[in-house]
Amino acid sequence: MFVKSLLFLGSFKLEISQKFYNSDFLTHPLEIISTLTYIGTSSFCETREIANTNGLAPFVRSTYRMIRIDANTRKPLELPQPMREMYDARNKETPFAMRKLTRPDVHSIDIHYTIQESDLDSQNHTSWITYIKLCLRACRRGTDLKAFPTPLLQIIDNGIKEFEIRYENEALLNEDVIIYAWQTTESDQLGFEISKGADVCIQATMTFYRSSWKDSKMESTASKM
Repeated sequence: MFVKSLLFLGSFKLEISQKFYNSDFLTHPLEIISTLTYIGTSSFCETREIANTNGLAPFVRSTYRMIRIDANTRKPLELPQPMREMYDARNKETPFAMRKLTRPDVHSIDIHYTIQESDLDSQNHTSWITYIKLCLRACRRGTDLKAFPTPLLQIIDNGIKEFEIRYENEALLNEDVIIYAWQTTESDQLGFEISKGADVCIQATMTFYRSSWKDSKMESTASKM
């Protein structure tokens, strides 16, 4: 009997080089390199890098873990045997998964939001990109209200260095969620949680550069003089 399945995004990580914030660097021809780094019973991990064709280090790297699930029960399903056999060597690697956060009782920001039709994907569930946009919204709100500690507020404009997110539960149309944001134990990092009642939908972290790319460029130039 044919069982309809879906691929569920379990975790996602985006690493951004400071060169990304230099528009001159982005004028060169680009290439995307995709590498399968892990394959297990029901999930696989892949890394994609965007780099210049001139051989310089990649300026954007994304890593994600996809999980095959039953379309009805949402339980994990085994990946096709031919796929697992083809990439058998990859199952000895460590699968990527974002660590679980503990949301503090006292947080800087909480925003109430109702899922809109424009937030949904083709399966009528909240799109993974919607959750990222909501985290960015909470970051902007906290910055505008100066709700985060001053040292963190001073580096947010330097640009995002790393963004990591884990997906746990789905949110549907017209359901109410709360977006929480706070500074983690790291002075350059925000933590996020989006919850629906007692269920956690996602958790995420956003790490910022401690200095701007302009400062880095000046320091690099000075070192060559």
